[in-house]
Amino acid sequence: MARVTHLELIGNQFKLYYDDTRTAVAYPTQGSIWLAGPVSGDGPPDPVDGDYAFPYGTRWISDNFGLRPDVGRWHEGTDFSGGPASYGNAIPAIAPGTIELNEYYGAFGNAVIINHGVVSGGSYDGYTMKTLSAHMVTTGPLGVGTVVALGTTIGAVNNTGSSFGSHLHLETHLIPPGGSMTNDYLNPNPAPPSNRTAIDIIAFMAEYNAEGATVYP
Repeated sequence: MARVTHLELIGNQFKLYYDDTRTAVAYPTQGSIWLAGPVSGDGPPDPVDGDYAFPYGTRWISDNFGLRPDVGRWHEGTDFSGGPASYGNAIPAIAPGTIELNEYYGAFGNAVIINHGVVSGGSYDGYTMKTLSAHMVTTGPLGVGTVVALGTTIGAVNNTGSSFGSHLHLETHLIPPGGSMTNDYLNPNPAPPSNRTAIDIIAFMAEYNAEGATVYP
């Protein structure tokens, strides 16, 4: 079992380093947790850069982004269920940003939309990133206009709206300059038009979170 070797207070995070030199866990004041990815060499690990992280480990993905062949409809989000993504568990922000919507949102049920600001560098340089987290137990604990950090708890997992079983439906939208977020609620039929802004979170993270950091493993 790994043991804590030292502690640090970094901004609003209380950070623990372990003697296996591979992991570091931070406890933000909002009550969330994130886990740094493995690193090589001795000494404390490199921390998550604070920009982007998966909400839960990818092993908890229960439905991917893209065409659902069984029903011939498109799935604009990525679903997470089980483990840390089970009923009642915390839903974290996957990047810093500002809450734009926090309400019952039709087929999405109780949902939160976060504006994560303009992306810097890479394929989406200059695009605005927004995320939509759906099917929460109730509306989130934070009001519109609240600034959140990576890992801030924005709600809890449930199955409100058009949902058949507790899970997080998470959409990642990259909006070009001068454009606006477009979606067609859940599962537009049969596939998204060319102007749809939702993209696959796995493809996005492959470029902007190369270490595969997660908030909850």
